[in-house]
Amino acid sequence: MLLAPLLYKVMLYGALALVVFGFALLKIANAPKPAPPVPSATTAPGGTQRGAGKRIAMSLGGLLGAMAAAYAAFTIYRHKTDVVFVEDHDGKLIAYRKVWLGEQGHFTATKDSYQWGYVGRDATWIVNTTTRPLRIEFAAYGQGTPTAPRPIDAGETLAVTQVDYLGPDDSPPSSIKVSQDGESISMRKDAAFRYWLTWD
Repeated sequence: MLLAPLLYKVMLYGALALVVFGFALLKIANAPKPAPPVPSATTAPGGTQRGAGKRIAMSLGGLLGAMAAAYAAFTIYRHKTDVVFVEDHDGKLIAYRKVWLGEQGHFTATKDSYQWGYVGRDATWIVNTTTRPLRIEFAAYGQGTPTAPRPIDAGETLAVTQVDYLGPDDSPPSSIKVSQDGESISMRKDAAFRYWLTWD
């Protein structure tokens, strides 16, 4: 199932929110209760038993709901594949991102040597449906080793580690911020890498 990235995030974070809600319900149900009032002539019989039953139901509902939502969130995350499609619209190439939710083997490479760089389970698949060649460029920062661009032939499907920049108008910057200390790097010991999908 192909989803828009925003819809995928709504589903994932919605499931996580339900986990939090389930545990909150469980906590409320098991919170210490004030001492019951002294029975009087107007006290309905069985009121204490009904209150206990309601707390048990809330506890079970919160626990089971949290477990089901946690399983859903794990499944959504585990079976997610990032995909970039490139299509030809009236002679102009259009690239857009999608999220495939399903079996990991849905996308397959059209060539034997499809893996470029280190590609694990979280690979991003590039699907070139056009009749024009594309290329993936590897921007290296700090002590990263530059790598020659990898061409993507017309109709080819390729798996890469990630796609950070998309299209000729979205080129990588000359320097980036590193998360370790927030400083800009260009020629320092830290190594960082970015992938750029582009075309002529």
